[in-house]
Amino acid sequence: IPKSIYRHYSAQVAPLVIGPLTLLSTLLFPLVALVRGLASLLMDVLGAPRRSHLEVSREELRVLLDYGEEASEVTTEGEAIEPAERDMIERIFQFPEVTVKEAMRPLIDVVAINEEASLSEAIELFVSSGFSRIPVFHDRVDDIVGIIRAVDILRLPDPTGRRAASLTRPVPYVPETQKVELLLTELQHQHQGMAVVVDEYGGAQGIVTLEDILEEIVGEIEDEHDEPVADIRRRGEREYLVAARVELDHLNETLDLEIPDGDYETLAGFLLEHFGRIPRDGDVCETDKAVLTVVAGTSRVIEEVQVVVREPEIIEEPTL
Repeated sequence: IPKSIYRHYSAQVAPLVIGPLTLLSTLLFPLVALVRGLASLLMDVLGAPRRSHLEVSREELRVLLDYGEEASEVTTEGEAIEPAERDMIERIFQFPEVTVKEAMRPLIDVVAINEEASLSEAIELFVSSGFSRIPVFHDRVDDIVGIIRAVDILRLPDPTGRRAASLTRPVPYVPETQKVELLLTELQHQHQGMAVVVDEYGGAQGIVTLEDILEEIVGEIEDEHDEPVADIRRRGEREYLVAARVELDHLNETLDLEIPDGDYETLAGFLLEHFGRIPRDGDVCETDKAVLTVVAGTSRVIEEVQVVVREPEIIEEPTL
């Protein structure tokens, strides 16, 4: 708190404290030197390595980050922290707490192939999806047994008559509660680019790739195979068409909806909890700031939602 106060009112506070601080520093110098000497002697006796650098706490880095953001509002020299840079630094701070469940691609969005499918079918799937590796499942898509790589098929002189099972490679399985920071280290050590995310019963919930983990730091990475479709599309003055998979934090921040937090990450998760079932097209959910209408979906998943933002209430001041 003192650092924050000084940072905001440095010009006013500095003249008041510079004299007392100088005097205090002079009086305490012998004591500080004695304590440092004893500490260094004790470290030498115990064989502990001496630190040759200053340690900066995470909170101090956040203070510097806030200071840089404030400086960017008053400087035009281009040396202050840019918003994109600040966002990346914030993601780095949050990275140790991110779980695999937050970073994974849910099973409904995963392109997979049956192990009994022919390699010709696999080639068609690689071409249509643009992926370099595809999960292989046994009987159901939640029973993933490994992955197949496009490069392995290209190395074959003749893939005719062979099944996907013949080229299936093992894939690591990770719990959805594992931290992505630990998973990143494991994937690097195992020379893997993908892992299958499982729940407490062992059923596959989705997949997570190195790209998914990297996006937790740098933000969304779009390549030539990603469809350039915005998650939030404006259709009128207060009307929007929103992909149900959009993260709720992003939606709240963009449209100022203040949809409450809960045990869900996306708009679809909020609607599932609200209705207690998979909603049908035309089902309506009303919040304090918007009317949400399901406009596209299937018997298994919500795809798109119409969001109509309510007019802000105008409070009339009483006349005197």
